[in-house]
Amino acid sequence: MIGVKVITLQNWELHKPTGTAAALLTIVALEPEAALRALQR
Repeated sequence: MIGVKVITLQNWELHKPTGTAAALLTIVALEPEAALRALQR
């Protein structure tokens, strides 16, 4: 859906994401519809 590899998601479960990854997750959490619209372009 957002193009993140499974291994990356598993790593985020073990370690808090930082930088761009943290920003992406914040956007998806707060504005999921807007994030999906932007990623579908």
